[in-house]
Amino acid sequence: ASLRRGMKSCRHRQVYLQLVVNNYKPSLQPVHLQKFAMELTTGRHVRLFAEDVLVMIDPVLCELILDNLISNAFAHGHPINPNVEFRAMLRPMMTAEEDRRQNNYAPGETGSSDPIVLDGKGPCSSQQIMR
Repeated sequence: ASLRRGMKSCRHRQVYLQLVVNNYKPSLQPVHLQKFAMELTTGRHVRLFAEDVLVMIDPVLCELILDNLISNAFAHGHPINPNVEFRAMLRPMMTAEEDRRQNNYAPGETGSSDPIVLDGKGPCSSQQIMR
C-alpha cells in the first residue's frame, strides 16, 4: 500500500504541474464507481459506501481531488480517532443555484454539514451509464 501511495503521489504532482501551466486535458472515461472508491481508500481506515455502477468521470482529476479530501479528513479530523467515512453515490444532479434555492442558502453560502454539490460540468460530475 505504501508503494502504491508513493506512485500515486508522483502522478498527482505531474497533474498539478499540468494544471498550473494550463496544459491538462480532461478526459471522461467509463469507471466502475465501487472499484474506483475501493482503490482510492486502500491502505486507509475509511468506512466506505459506494454504489455498484459505471459512471463517466475524469478518473485522474477525481482521484486527485478525492484523495486530497480524504487526506484532509485524516489530517484535520479528530486527532485520536478521525472516523473517516467516504460515500460515493449517484443522485439527481442539481446546480449550485438549485441547491441554494432548495436549502434556502444566501448567494455564496453553503451548508456546513451538507455534501458538496457539483455543477454537472466538473471532472467529478458523473452520469450513470450502466447498472
